[in-house]
Amino acid sequence: MDEQRVNEQELWKPLNANPRMLDTQVNLTEDFLSERCCAFLRFAKFCATTYTALKSFADYLLSRKMISENPFDCGIKRVSVKDPLKQVAMTAAELKKVVERINDNSIGTKRANARREAWKERNLAIFTLLMVTGIRVTALTELNMEDILWDQKIIRVTDKRRNTYECELDDDSMDILRNWVVKRAELLNKRDCNALFISNRRTRITDKSVRDLVKAYTADFEKHITPHKFRSTFATLFYQSVLRFPVHRLGIDIII
Repeated sequence: MDEQRVNEQELWKPLNANPRMLDTQVNLTEDFLSERCCAFLRFAKFCATTYTALKSFADYLLSRKMISENPFDCGIKRVSVKDPLKQVAMTAAELKKVVERINDNSIGTKRANARREAWKERNLAIFTLLMVTGIRVTALTELNMEDILWDQKIIRVTDKRRNTYECELDDDSMDILRNWVVKRAELLNKRDCNALFISNRRTRITDKSVRDLVKAYTADFEKHITPHKFRSTFATLFYQSVLRFPVHRLGIDIII
């Protein structure tokens, strides 16, 4: 038992040393993550079951007038347990369908598609970043032109609490961004705006506008799709396909 505890402490040492360099200091294999995820779920479910049992017992004592009140009726709530392994992410086929719809401009009425035609490059760039980086919608809308480091093929993301991190992009993603930047200059027509993504009013695009875009392109999907669903899908697909889980690419600091 002591030996097992020591081994677990050794496993977590790299995380304690430098959580921002998680990917280079420790290999989080699927077995490693699954084991700890399942252990956490078992503990959470144990707490939830224990709460239910104690509350039921207190209700029984109250019905027999052995206690004056149920102590669990004073604001204590049952622990909510959600199994992350059962959370439904988007499939590769669904992601492909979104891209095809943007390229084909094949949703909505002819009038709506005509208005949307001028913004195909922007929409494709937005969905590409959502797919390949797992960026939060707020961070996406706050991207500026100088946040693209073209030579390094990197975008610099400012996330919650002004936390800044960098995401590497592949050649295809960079080409999509280049196409949008060219179209962006045409749409702005020398107007002054530093935002990477702009609206039809030629100002910085809003969170709501991105959410509306996602809703428009995924309206007939069987599952409810939001911008955050792309973030969880990015993490899920990456976790399933590689041994290293890129937590740093989500802009998350791991604190153990």
